[in-house]
Amino acid sequence: MSISGIRNGTPDLTRTSTFETSRGGSGTFTDTITGTKDAFTRTSSAVDDSGNVLASRTTDVTRSDDGTLSFHSDIVTPDGQSVSRDGTIQRTGAGTYTARGTLTGANGATFDFDSSVTAADGASTGSSQITGPDGHVTDVSSHTARDGGDLSRDYAITTPDGQEHDGSSSAHFTPISILA
Repeated sequence: MSISGIRNGTPDLTRTSTFETSRGGSGTFTDTITGTKDAFTRTSSAVDDSGNVLASRTTDVTRSDDGTLSFHSDIVTPDGQSVSRDGTIQRTGAGTYTARGTLTGANGATFDFDSSVTAADGASTGSSQITGPDGHVTDVSSHTARDGGDLSRDYAITTPDGQEHDGSSSAHFTPISILA
């Protein structure tokens, strides 16, 4: 909804939804985009019913003449730590994108990421390789599906030492408002 608004020339959008998680949590998600299709800022936050900020992110995006998006994100985790991401996103085909860049952790350590996502029919499948400062690689894959207000995500992580971890999450979003 937000990206299509930017694509169609609507520079400012705010979307607010309530959510319920599969773990019994609930709260409000707010997503605001300001700017133009070639340079915009997206600010997102999730706040639980007690008023605690679960996560927040501000991302500045610029689009080059060839359509490549360059971004810088500042992310605040639930425990108040700050991390940042810098990189580029390119469309490589219909519904297919790659993202490459660097994640800087709260302790200053940097990690390189190389990701791809394919999206179609309300679902997306992604894979990432994350290379740590020591050169070790972690593989992450995920599948996310949206059906109306229901969102589900399955993921698998393979650590550098070959250990595999997987999991899933789900949430239900109820739109409250969209302001343009």
